[in-house]
Amino acid sequence: MRTTDGVGFVGSLKRVLAGLIVLLSLAPPASANDLATVYVYRIEAFMLRYRKITTVLDGNEVVRLQNGRYFVMKLQPGNYLFSDKKAIYNIKLKLEPGKTYYVRAEFKGLKAKVQPMFSLVDPQSARDEIRELKPSDGGEVKNRAIPILRIFDVEKAKEFYVEYLGFKVDWEHRFEDNSPLNLQVSLGEFVLHLSEHYGDGCPGSTVFVKVTGLEESHKELAAKNYKYLRPRIGDAPWKAKCVKLN
Repeated sequence: MRTTDGVGFVGSLKRVLAGLIVLLSLAPPASANDLATVYVYRIEAFMLRYRKITTVLDGNEVVRLQNGRYFVMKLQPGNYLFSDKKAIYNIKLKLEPGKTYYVRAEFKGLKAKVQPMFSLVDPQSARDEIRELKPSDGGEVKNRAIPILRIFDVEKAKEFYVEYLGFKVDWEHRFEDNSPLNLQVSLGEFVLHLSEHYGDGCPGSTVFVKVTGLEESHKELAAKNYKYLRPRIGDAPWKAKCVKLN
């Protein structure tokens, strides 16, 4: 890869990434008006506060909501069924393009009959409630692949992923004090495993990530003036915009 000023990509970043991350805009480039936005949230409550509420969308587990958390989904317009794992209490929603919906998850009932329930909430009330909540932990989002990328320098990796790209470190693990490090980082709903272990991730691997707001993200990265990388927006052969980070 070459940077925008034509200088070959060299230096410390080669020790950080053994793979390539490509940010793709939704192809064809999607307008926000083409999708529906759904907030699923759980207000702070004392009852069963340590139990998570599993959110199932059309039979597929999406996220396990902790107390006082919310999760955001961008969905194609259409009919959807929101429920918990047992599908005892559920709601059906017909999503329309460009609209935003708010679904509250909570435990209701008495003693042994307490069950997770979902309800559609009016936007103003929901926004007031969500304002006090935190986004769901990236590790609680289910049914997705988590790429593993090889790293060779932990400090340079953190400089790139955390300080430059804006990821947060969810956890770190070593089998022993002198063992290679494995860590999980997340940026919103996107999760990566970074590993020093031999055999974890193949140098030269490529990860494609579909995103919205590609231009805005590119401007934020460019404004950081990171000395090892000057990413630019390019055109993919399948008529999508993309940014290469390698």
